Amino acid sequence: MGPIVRKEFKQLFSDKAALLTILLMPLVLTLILGFSLANSMGSTVELDLSIAVVAEETLEKEAETSAESLGLPVDMLKETAVPDALFSWMSNEISIDYADNLEEVRHGNYAAVIEIPQGYREQMWEQQYTGESNGSKEFVLYRNTENWVDSVIVESMLDSFMMQQTFQQAVDQPLPEIGEVVLKGDKPVSSFQYYTFGMGVMYVFFSAGFIATFAFHEKQAKVYSRLVLANISPSHYLIGKAVASMGVVLTQMCLLFGICFVLFQITIINWLGFLLIAICLSVAVAGISTLLISIQFRYHTEKAANVFMFSIISILAFLGGSFFRIADMAPSLALIGNWTPNGRALSAFIQASQGEPISVLLPSSVLLLGYGIAFLVIAWGMFPNKGGAVK
Repeated sequence: MGPIVRKEFKQLFSDKAALLTILLMPLVLTLILGFSLANSMGSTVELDLSIAVVAEETLEKEAETSAESLGLPVDMLKETAVPDALFSWMSNEISIDYADNLEEVRHGNYAAVIEIPQGYREQMWEQQYTGESNGSKEFVLYRNTENWVDSVIVESMLDSFMMQQTFQQAVDQPLPEIGEVVLKGDKPVSSFQYYTFGMGVMYVFFSAGFIATFAFHEKQAKVYSRLVLANISPSHYLIGKAVASMGVVLTQMCLLFGICFVLFQITIINWLGFLLIAICLSVAVAGISTLLISIQFRYHTEKAANVFMFSIISILAFLGGSFFRIADMAPSLALIGNWTPNGRALSAFIQASQGEPISVLLPSSVLLLGYGIAFLVIAWGMFPNKGGAVK
């Protein structure tokens, strides 16, 4: 199993796309979501970004025009303008310069430039308040390639904001603010602390998908066939993948949490309980990884990992509260989310950070271990004889 584990680490860390997904993206999203709630939570961390907005019509003029047609107050429309509302939420963290044309800002030192076509805001207000839209206009984002990090943050920030707007319209109610999160402990949790754990428990599942994808590519390239000829049994191969998954997940969490702990000065009171939850979560992810591998080997398709990474993880993240505390909006869904591996791990990480004893964390640990063992047993039963090596 040792060579299999070393090979998985080497393969994963040589894949730049995989590293970007499992390491950089959760850090960027933690920054975005944490800063977007910094004002309401009294954060002292500041984000130094500058954005230029090019608009043919001013926000004030478009708001006055729509106020007459929709019969709504001008101030109300200005507060819900897209994408201007995002800037008002983060007025202390980013600076905004408005201009009439692109030439005025072309040579400025901006992280990004947003071009808003005439009538776009009116179209969005009509969609927000009437549910109908007769236009198909979109704003354009120009990224500063010389300032890659800041431009990625701005792009991700806008993507997150637009997703929230879409979700808000779908459920027809405003998204809840995180505020001060307290789960059985006495110490409030900051937005950075909440989203460090929220993004961490979400992105560890991408590791399961990537390892399953690598395994299927090995099958296609006849690597697994050669392992079988070298007397590597299917059970040893599957267990090796599980151990590799655990190692990758633990490494991923150490890197992500370590960086976030330093950047955001996050404190953990019960480190032993925190480590216990991390290990149990890695077992759960390893179980899912082996199950995906078994499904793909049995049915000779890579779709299982793709569906998991591009659909199921998003559903789990939503139910588990990675984006916001779903209990504040839909308590019934929160009950379901608390039984998901990521939702239970998120709650347990917060509890450990607040100093809850092992006895409180033990049910979550047992549940996560149970998920991992159950998935591994199912995967073992599904794994085809000799792994389907000849196909």
